[in-house]
Amino acid sequence: MSSPDPLTVLKSRPDVHALTEALAEYSASHRPSSTPDPGAAQFTQALLAEIVPVHWEAGDDKTRKQLICALATITGLGGCLTRLDGLLKAREWGQCSQVLQILSGVFGSFPVWRYAEADKVLWREYIALTAGGRILGKCAEVLQAMPNAEEGVKWLGEGKAWTCWLGSGIAEGTIKNELDPSQAAGLLNKALGLGHTFELMDVLVPALIPTNVTHLCALHAALLLTARHNHLHALCSWLSRRYLSGLSPPIAGAAALLSAVVSRDELEAYVLSPSTTQSLPLTRAVLIALHSQSPLNLTFLNKILTRFSDGTYIAHVPTVAQEALTQLLLSTLGRFDLPLKDSEAQRLWMESTSNRLTSTGRRRWLGMVVGEAVDKSLKFGVDEMKTGEAQAWKALVDVGRQDGGMLGQIEALTRPEETKAKKMDAKKKKEVSFLDAISRDPEPATLQLDSDDEDGDYPVYELPDSDDPDSDDDPTLINREKHKITPPVYIRNLLETLRASEPKYDAVKLALEHAEGLVRRHTSFGTELDLYGIELANTLAGTNDEFDMPNFVDMRQRALVALVVGRPKLIGPWAAEGVCSGKWSLGQRMAVLAAISSAAVELSGQDLGQHKKVEGAAFASKLLPKHLHAIYADNSTTGIDHLIRGIEEASLKPIAAEAADALSGPEALKVGQTRRFSRRPEVQARQKKPEVNALAQIAGKALFFPLAGGWWMMMRGEGVREPSFAAQVLKTLGIVLRCSAPSANDLREMTSELWGIVFGLCAKANGDDTLTEALLFALLVIFEVHEPRGLAEGWAKEVVETREWVGGVFEHMIDEGRIKMLAAGILLKINEVAERFEVLLMGGMLSFGEGGRQEGLGLKMGNLAIGLPRR
Repeated sequence: MSSPDPLTVLKSRPDVHALTEALAEYSASHRPSSTPDPGAAQFTQALLAEIVPVHWEAGDDKTRKQLICALATITGLGGCLTRLDGLLKAREWGQCSQVLQILSGVFGSFPVWRYAEADKVLWREYIALTAGGRILGKCAEVLQAMPNAEEGVKWLGEGKAWTCWLGSGIAEGTIKNELDPSQAAGLLNKALGLGHTFELMDVLVPALIPTNVTHLCALHAALLLTARHNHLHALCSWLSRRYLSGLSPPIAGAAALLSAVVSRDELEAYVLSPSTTQSLPLTRAVLIALHSQSPLNLTFLNKILTRFSDGTYIAHVPTVAQEALTQLLLSTLGRFDLPLKDSEAQRLWMESTSNRLTSTGRRRWLGMVVGEAVDKSLKFGVDEMKTGEAQAWKALVDVGRQDGGMLGQIEALTRPEETKAKKMDAKKKKEVSFLDAISRDPEPATLQLDSDDEDGDYPVYELPDSDDPDSDDDPTLINREKHKITPPVYIRNLLETLRASEPKYDAVKLALEHAEGLVRRHTSFGTELDLYGIELANTLAGTNDEFDMPNFVDMRQRALVALVVGRPKLIGPWAAEGVCSGKWSLGQRMAVLAAISSAAVELSGQDLGQHKKVEGAAFASKLLPKHLHAIYADNSTTGIDHLIRGIEEASLKPIAAEAADALSGPEALKVGQTRRFSRRPEVQARQKKPEVNALAQIAGKALFFPLAGGWWMMMRGEGVREPSFAAQVLKTLGIVLRCSAPSANDLREMTSELWGIVFGLCAKANGDDTLTEALLFALLVIFEVHEPRGLAEGWAKEVVETREWVGGVFEHMIDEGRIKMLAAGILLKINEVAERFEVLLMGGMLSFGEGGRQEGLGLKMGNLAIGLPRR
């Protein structure tokens, strides 16, 4: 007698025994890579709709494994995806959890290479389901909506965990020769588009290097042209973050890996890309790889010099990309005889020097560095070329000459952590040995008794004082050490207290209360801040309020501000890297950005209302009881918001006063006012004595450009998903620019960078008031720190584009709120620029090829239907 059809068994509400036999029969004829028959879809639908809701929870492990094996086919995966979509719409969270558990079991038991035997159509469907992100996206949607999801299934909706699973499957299938290069390349091509390239490379490449690097070479060669470009970018970014960011990076080993995997044409195109902003160790590794494949020639050098001397490139490419190109040029020059003998190279070098000398700021400085590096007899005689930074940049020529084309061992990349850890530990012990000696507690004195002296009398000691009265009857709760806690006197002691494995409330509170004063005391003397500044900043940024401590956030924030003020050149780049690298939570990023803003104001010596309190908070009669005040009080106005309010008030108050005077009528008709011949004594009495702006000299290098460069790198990578974070970055950059003006060395470069960031975010601000307000604040700062003539001469195109966008914001805003007020203030400032320097604006637009649009841009701004008086 033949066995019944498995589909018929499923529809007959079988018991456990009949279900087991039906699943075993079906699984024997349907492997994961089998071509589905006409009844496979019906079987999958019946299994998910009728069997799983009943037998998944009640069945044993054997039954669950059989259910997982029956649904492990490509048809079963598609059916699970369809079932999840329907359950999500019906809000059936219990059945959603069952399907997610089945998917987790399938992907945990059947790696990607188990489906390699499928035909091309099914294989493409499997790639779309897994590496294409269909299952990841649907699972993430379900997990986000489902309350109380189990921990074992959450990885299905997490991009990083899913990418790591894909990478390990590709690596395992490649090593076992279960996946041919074209199949592995198809998976890798789609996986690179999931947005977690570092995690993918971190799993894939270390697994393929120790076995045979030819697997990685074949995998890269099987990719399509665009996919090879993406893979090269991901590989270089992974090498830079994983191996080339330490004190002694294995540059030769990284060069060996690049030389073995990537062709010369691809490497050359990557390193000469206009938007490439690779680090110096990665640049050296790429040059070594290129030189090992074939010696670098004058054609390659002339390509770099051509881009370095291009006027459009100098004027519009971000500074971080120009610095990377300069490092590439100087490292390449070390492989040629200097000064240059080739006529074409000499011409390009002279042209680059001439074009960059006509520029300003950092771009001009880079040109002078290259000029003196190429020709030792050329001396510009400026103080900027006598600094240690300039000497270090010019020394890159010697570094490139020493690198040459000698490759290292690829195996060096598989064991860098142990060596790096030993070096760091040895350096740390060497640096803190003196501190250990002066901060170690003295040895406790011991009383030695002479046992031979039996006749001697022992001294009589009084009994110790009893413990203080305590409400707790349990003696183990009595704190006998509370009188021994003292404030930290060294940065090292502060770190030990905050990093304690078992922190104590009193010790942590005392340490945070004295953290700001301790940091400020060590600002002007000693080397503790230089040695432990980064460690302390990391610890403060990552410290959580485990004890629900009062004023915890304020104490931590004041300590971070003191760190940035004390060592801005050290903490500024660290803060920019942490904020833009994705390592920190959103709250940590916001705290560090607020610390940068407050420190910038303090360094500039300006009073922008950072010490103001909320109006009315000082009157006790207007306060609620304490237990209600903590709930209903409006604490939304933070410290950085006070700074922004102060800047906006200082910028818009003169405009409002002038508008009020214009509306009150002519001077001759004003009655009841005392006529004054001059207001100079009154103005001079109100003015404060000028203070030294310590921020102006370091704002660009220490705070602004590291944060702006990190922002561009983040936008080129995973992008920004939180508008509030983008708004905070804009506010921080605006505050730094405002506080460093007008005497900042890099004021023009900072303005251009900020304007570029603003234009890059304008399209994403539609409907988001927080981001729109931050964009308007940044634009208001730009128009505040520059004179109208300077704006018309240097940024004519930007002024007109700003007018178009801000005008649209003003017209579409219905509520008469802050956003409309800021937009009106900016439009009035643009109006002033257009009225006084219309000819300069028109000339600037003509230079950008915008002559045909002048009539439609409304440069005079006088016909703006915005309800504002014409000035």
